[in-house]
Amino acid sequence: MEQRLIKTQRLLLRPLKAGDKPVINALAGNWNVAKTTLSIPHPYSIEMAEEWIEFTHTNFLNGAAATYAICDKNAGSLLGAITLIKSESGEATYELGYWVGEPYWNQGYATEAVGAMIKHAFKHLAANKITATHLDSNTASGKVMLKNQMQYMHDEEFSGRDNVPATRKLYQINAS
Repeated sequence: MEQRLIKTQRLLLRPLKAGDKPVINALAGNWNVAKTTLSIPHPYSIEMAEEWIEFTHTNFLNGAAATYAICDKNAGSLLGAITLIKSESGEATYELGYWVGEPYWNQGYATEAVGAMIKHAFKHLAANKITATHLDSNTASGKVMLKNQMQYMHDEEFSGRDNVPATRKLYQINAS
């Protein structure tokens, strides 16, 4: 089974590949990127990038998740990554997560990639609901979700980075 390529006006969403390690390491290893996410460790090593790429392939093959490199369609450069994780409940629900490298912030790439993934999930994965969260401090991510017609649901308190209490905001969109 091959992972489907997803194209938008400016982007190509494609499977991650081993050659992406140095770029992932540089972009995700940036503290300004890591601190906006729930899952990127810091510091972030090249070995972590390699393990993550392998992990994404395993997850795709076992049907647990589909992770894509967000790439500039013309230049081919990797800008970030986006993932759909299938709910373990057996329902057709997916959790969406993404990050974009700091040099590419505020250019609409996250909004475009999220929109493409939502369409992909509803059309090709028979999803009936997609959820996503963002840290309370990452208001830009909330704007991306709202621009893609995701509805704010509620806040959740949780134990964040270094077990520091934190708040995340939950959004969702249902199939029409």
